[in-house]
Amino acid sequence: MGPNLTVISQSKEEEIDAHPLKITILALIGAALGIFTTYYFNQFLQLADYIYLTISFIFGAFFVVFAVLNAVFIKSSARLETILAFQVLVALSIFYNHLYPSPSLALIGGGVIFFMFLGTAVARGKKTIDNSLKVNFFSVAKTVVPRAISGVLIFLSVIIYLNYFEWGKFNEIIGKKLVSEILTASNPIVNLFFTGVSFDQSTHIFLKGIVQSQINQQPPQSDIISRSGNNFLDDFKSLPSELKDKFINESVTNLQKSIVGFVGPFDVTKNAKEVAYDLIKGQIDKLSAQVKSILGLVVAFVAFLMLKSFAVLFYWLIEFLAFFVFKFLVAINFAHFGLQTRSREFVILS
Repeated sequence: MGPNLTVISQSKEEEIDAHPLKITILALIGAALGIFTTYYFNQFLQLADYIYLTISFIFGAFFVVFAVLNAVFIKSSARLETILAFQVLVALSIFYNHLYPSPSLALIGGGVIFFMFLGTAVARGKKTIDNSLKVNFFSVAKTVVPRAISGVLIFLSVIIYLNYFEWGKFNEIIGKKLVSEILTASNPIVNLFFTGVSFDQSTHIFLKGIVQSQINQQPPQSDIISRSGNNFLDDFKSLPSELKDKFINESVTNLQKSIVGFVGPFDVTKNAKEVAYDLIKGQIDKLSAQVKSILGLVVAFVAFLMLKSFAVLFYWLIEFLAFFVFKFLVAINFAHFGLQTRSREFVILS
C-alpha cells in the first residue's frame, strides 16, 4: 500500500475581503484625503497663499499612504478598482461646475490619467504582495508610492493648466513670484556676460549695466566716439566725465528703443523683474487661443517635472508613514497576519 498523505498546518481562514465596513472606512478616508488635496491646491492657485500648498501636500502624502494600504489590505481587484474610481470622482467633484452642464474634456482627461496611474500603482503593489511568501511591506510601498505620486501630480498639473489657461483664474501674485524666482536664479548666468548686472536693479540701472559691460567687450555705435579697434577703451577712458555719461545714456536709450521695438513700451523706473513680468504677460496676452493652449500644456508639463523632482525627496518619508499606519492598524486589530500554508504569509482585515 502507498503512504498516507496528510495536509498539515493550513490556515482555516481564507485570504478574502471579509469585512466590508472596514473596506468602506478605508475607501472613505482615501476619498476625503483626495478631495482635501485637490481643494487646498486649487485654493493655493487662486489665493497664492503657500499655507494652502503645504496643507495640500500633507493631505496628498497621506492619500498615497492609503493607496499603499489599499494594495495590502484589499484582496479583490474589482473592488480595488471601484474604490479608486470613487476616490478620483470625489476629487473631481469640487469642479462640478466644469463637469455639468458643459464638461471640460481636459478635466475629465486629467481624472482618467489620475485613475490609470493610481490603478496601475495599486495593482502592481497587490501583485507584489500576492507573489510573496512573506509580507514585505516596504516592497509593496516602493512599488506603489512613485506611480501613485505621479498620478496625483499629473492631476494637479492639469488643474494648473485649467485654472490659468482655460478658466481665466490666473493669479498674478504667483506669476510674479515665479518670474522673480526664475530671474533671481539666472543672475549668476547673466553676470557671466554682463558683469555687475542684476534683475533686482531698476530697469534703467539694469540696462545701463549691460551697456557698461558691453563697452568693455564690444563697443556700441555712437556719434560721440567712433570705434577704433583696440584703442576704443583707452579713448573712452580719456573722455571727460560729461561725455562719458552722455555716451552711456545715449547707448542706454538706443538699447531701450530696440527692446521697445521688439516687445513694446515699458517703464524704466520700475524694477527689472516687474518689467520682465509685464512684458512676458503682454506677449502671452497677444497669443492666439490655440498657441495659448499649447503654451499651457508646456507650463503644465514643466510644473509636473518641478513637483515630481521635489516629491522624489520625500518618497522615503511617505513609505515610512505608510509602514507606521500599517503597524498601528495591526496593533489595534484592524487587520492581522495569517498563514495560507506553512510558508505563505498574508495580511487581512480583522
